[in-house]
Amino acid sequence: MGIGQFRKLREQLRDGRTKVLLWTTLVALIFGAIQFGEPLEYFLRMTRDRLREHPPSGDIVLVAIDDKSVASREGMLLARSDHAAMIDALASGGARSITYASDLPPARSEADRASLAAAIRRHPQVVRLSARFDLGSRDEASRSIIADLTLQPLPEQVNTNFRYNFTGTAWRLPFALDMHGTKVPSVGARLAGVTGDTAVTYRVDYAVEVTAITHISAIDVLKRRGIAAVRGRDVVIANTAPTISDNFFVPGHGHLPTVYIHLAGAETLKRGQPIEIGWFVPFLCALAIAILGTSRRNGKAGGAIAASGILLLLFGPLPFEEASIFMDVTPALFLICSVSLFIGSGRLWRTYRQRANVNGVSGLPNLNALRQEADAGGKALIVTRVHNYAEICAALAVDQEGALALEIAKRLGIGVPIPKLFHGDEGIFAWFVPLERAGQIEEHLEALQALFRTPVVVGAAKFDPVVTFGIETTQGRSLASRLGSALVAADQAAAAGRAWGRYDPERLKEAPWRLSILSQLDAAVESGDLWVAYQPKINLATRSLIGAEALVRWTHPDKGPIPPLEFIPLAEQNGRIAGLTHFVLERAVRAAAFINKSGLEFGMSVNLSAKLLHEHGLDETVIKILDRYQLPPERLTLEVTETAALATDGDDLDSLHRLRRIGVLVSIDDYGTGLSTLEYMRRIPATEIKIDRSFIQSIYKNHSDKLMVHSTIQLAHSLGQKVVGEGVEDAQTLEALAYMGCDEAQGYFIGRPVPFRLLVRQLRQSSGVQAA
Repeated sequence: MGIGQFRKLREQLRDGRTKVLLWTTLVALIFGAIQFGEPLEYFLRMTRDRLREHPPSGDIVLVAIDDKSVASREGMLLARSDHAAMIDALASGGARSITYASDLPPARSEADRASLAAAIRRHPQVVRLSARFDLGSRDEASRSIIADLTLQPLPEQVNTNFRYNFTGTAWRLPFALDMHGTKVPSVGARLAGVTGDTAVTYRVDYAVEVTAITHISAIDVLKRRGIAAVRGRDVVIANTAPTISDNFFVPGHGHLPTVYIHLAGAETLKRGQPIEIGWFVPFLCALAIAILGTSRRNGKAGGAIAASGILLLLFGPLPFEEASIFMDVTPALFLICSVSLFIGSGRLWRTYRQRANVNGVSGLPNLNALRQEADAGGKALIVTRVHNYAEICAALAVDQEGALALEIAKRLGIGVPIPKLFHGDEGIFAWFVPLERAGQIEEHLEALQALFRTPVVVGAAKFDPVVTFGIETTQGRSLASRLGSALVAADQAAAAGRAWGRYDPERLKEAPWRLSILSQLDAAVESGDLWVAYQPKINLATRSLIGAEALVRWTHPDKGPIPPLEFIPLAEQNGRIAGLTHFVLERAVRAAAFINKSGLEFGMSVNLSAKLLHEHGLDETVIKILDRYQLPPERLTLEVTETAALATDGDDLDSLHRLRRIGVLVSIDDYGTGLSTLEYMRRIPATEIKIDRSFIQSIYKNHSDKLMVHSTIQLAHSLGQKVVGEGVEDAQTLEALAYMGCDEAQGYFIGRPVPFRLLVRQLRQSSGVQAA
């Protein structure tokens, strides 16, 4: 390198734009290497998919075990004999292949098992069965799925496994997976007739309209309706009913049954095997564009080059993706956008500094300038509020608002000139006066208001501004706070029909609510403002009302209903929770005893604070209340949150064990929010597990939550415990819990917390029994 070239390079490096380019390129390389922009990449990919959406190939027909099919069997799974009939019907209809993308149902009898095996023997070259296993442990492969078919040789298998990312989306599918040394093709690859290595995956093209794939209800196939549609086509059989199918996010279509991911994979491979060029090639193109843009001294030219580069990266991949060539563009976008932002930020900042403190309409200093005023110490703040400013502006032409503001400013300066007047939006004007003049300013403000009774002329129109003034004289507070106080004073003056108002800190100050909440809580017990609501619980097997949860409520005479989260934690932290729990327990047991005396078996649940687990005499208190109202112990359930239970040691659980021995039931509330283990579940004398609402409400949105709920129900039943699902807010969730074997449920769909009289009315309506 010559001396001249070296000097030229040194001059370029001294240029701030070149430094920005170098540093941004380094950061963008790291950005791409760690795949930091994946969420944005997914969004851009989905957007491009919508722009190039295309219909499916038409080679595939979906036979859906849908709601209609399940309903035809009264909510039960189709029997294997039904599947045998479907295979025969589809084969006779000319189906090219019959692929299962869901597990077969369990055999109900030997005859049921034999019927399906016989159907597969009749069509050995057509039927393919699904096979799946835990990707983390391949010890148990597909034996559990097909072992009881007693077929030799086994029918062809297709793999239904795939991985999904943190959004629940499967962007990539495998060509095949190794199962005990055997390469099993994936559903999509087998349908497309494409082979691939077990270690290789391909990117799914979600631009295909998978919901437009021809589908037939399984019950229609069994009734031989619509069979003509399968002739010469590949048929896929899968569960789609919400109660028996897992749902995943399919880009562009929302949450759909799992089979649609496999169908999208098949349609992708039918268009050709995808080619991926990654992110580095687009990154190099972006780097070239960034260098070209930064080399231009003309800011507009550089901006145009950067904008063109961004558009190229956003929409340039479209023709490539049509040819099944995929790339990632977020590192390249990050590079161009960052360079443009850093280079343009200097100019924008200078412009902002010039304009941020000026009202764009009048050209006067704005309220942002007022908040930054350095010479405000020892001065009173005067604020003018033009109450009908917006109405006047609405009647003006767009370019006349500035004339209105300047006309108002001119009037405010009559009599006593204003050195610096600030103009804010919505008709706010403000200025400072020395404190020694603040005592005599009232007469001047009265005169100004009288002056505004004369119409303001703007163009050919006349308007009557309605103005009031606020005076703020306190010192030591921020100018933003003082401005707000002065505006409050002006508004209060308008409400009182006066020309001006002076900010009075003592009169406007409200006593802090939280400082008095505990004393008011104590008084609420005596005054009757504290009461107990009851949220119904139903038995999912019989759908009958079998109990309720007692919940404390506080209706303040001035503030209305106070949320429990506002006073219960304070009661726990300040030694009031024992009295509050005793209050709820007393009324809940009394209510349950009243209902049980009518002949109904009605249970009552009461929340037990973690603090009370450490209190001696808890069991004695509960026993006394039960004896007082003659309520059988097994009708009372004490709910302990999972986190509270986990925080206790063995001695803290003595009271619960004693209560359990006399028959009182114990529930672990909010199950799933803590870190429970089998050891804790063994130590806690729980008869019931109450799964937290956060899991119940997301069983159709989050596959992991659905599995957690199902496995918890099975675990609890194996330990002899019943399960309650809380937070049920729709019929779909209720039916799903019932299908999983959950015992009881509560939530807004079943019933909101109500006073005792309304609970009794619901019981009478549901059971026909008159309460005593």
